[in-house]
Parts: sequence; C-alpha cells; structure tokens
Amino acid sequence: MAPPSAPADIDPVQARPGIDVGDPMDGLEVQMRVAELKAETGLATAGVQKTTQAADTLLKSQ
Repeated sequence: MAPPSAPADIDPVQARPGIDVGDPMDGLEVQMRVAELKAETGLATAGVQKTTQAADTLLKSQ
C-alpha cells in the first residue's frame, strides 16, 4: 500500500532565524531561557546525586 501524497498547495518548510541577534529583547529572552535551562539542569543533577548517595549508603550498610 503506497503512502498518500501531500497536496500540491503546501509550501515546504524552510529554515529561518528564530531570533534577531541585533534585537536587545531577543537577546534578553535567550539569556533568560539559558538561565532557566541551567537551573533545571542543576536541580536534576542535585536529585541524581542525592539518589546515588542514598543508594551507596544503603549498599554499604548491607
């Protein structure tokens, strides 16, 4: 069974810049998102470290 073909009136997706590096508001938005990602990554890392320490302690006590 052949897959259905796309209608001819659909434009192909093309790359375009998501931010304007010359726009201060876009720069601020990027900095805020980077800070959020760093915070989320830090929280995840701390959680994994605590879990690993708890598992190590449990294994050593056995």
